[in-house]
Amino acid sequence: AAQAELDKVGEPPDDWGAAAADLLSARILARQEDDEALQLLWERQPPAQNNAARALRVRLMAIRAFRSRSSDPEAGREAMGRLACHLEQCGDYAGLAMCLNVRGTLDLRLGDRVAAEAAFERAATIAVVTGDPYLVQGALTNLSRVQALRGATVEADRNLSAALWLSDQLGLGRDSAQTEVWAAERALARGDQSEAHAWIARAQSLVAKLDSDWEQAHFLAARAAVCAVWPCEGVVPSRDIAAAERLFLRAGDEANRARMARLRTRSG
Repeated sequence: AAQAELDKVGEPPDDWGAAAADLLSARILARQEDDEALQLLWERQPPAQNNAARALRVRLMAIRAFRSRSSDPEAGREAMGRLACHLEQCGDYAGLAMCLNVRGTLDLRLGDRVAAEAAFERAATIAVVTGDPYLVQGALTNLSRVQALRGATVEADRNLSAALWLSDQLGLGRDSAQTEVWAAERALARGDQSEAHAWIARAQSLVAKLDSDWEQAHFLAARAAVCAVWPCEGVVPSRDIAAAERLFLRAGDEANRARMARLRTRSG
């Protein structure tokens, strides 16, 4: 099954075409949480003897570091720090923005909110300059999350609004429901029932099309939180929490699995 995913991409016309095709495959496999196929893709890469291969390799390194955010976030953060320095020195700012966004995720997983905020803010800024609206949208969502954790709710809501605007106006973020899930959680924090239910409904429509245990788990956790405060027809929050715990376990996200286990114990 893993090899079949890699074989879907035909022969590209040149080095840059090959790099772009492999990067697309890597992003799809990472979103599908298919680490076996992602490892095969990494292993089949030839030595980085041209600019295209070098650009691809650093982006694959960032994707692999993101996938290992639960198993070894410290090692991933160190690798991303070294890679960021290298990318800045060689002028690959598009790669640097991607690397910083991953670095921020690892910083946040390790509890360093200040470093995470700085990484996400810089990633979003560089992505604007390099013309990567997809990364801008994702980095702004991440930045909003860490700002809310630090108590900067005005800034958090402003950056979330910008991420949602990009999603609506440019059709971005259809491969993830993280922005919509976060919008529902922010509406819950503000006590806005109609907004919370609306964003949960929108997140559900996106998650239904995604083959991702991790995305599904985040959605269920958010829906449980919203429906525990404002009951939703046909939704039992305790069941959502239990299902999210199982899905986080299957996705290898131990931190969030443990969070769901604590919620399950309290709600039980």
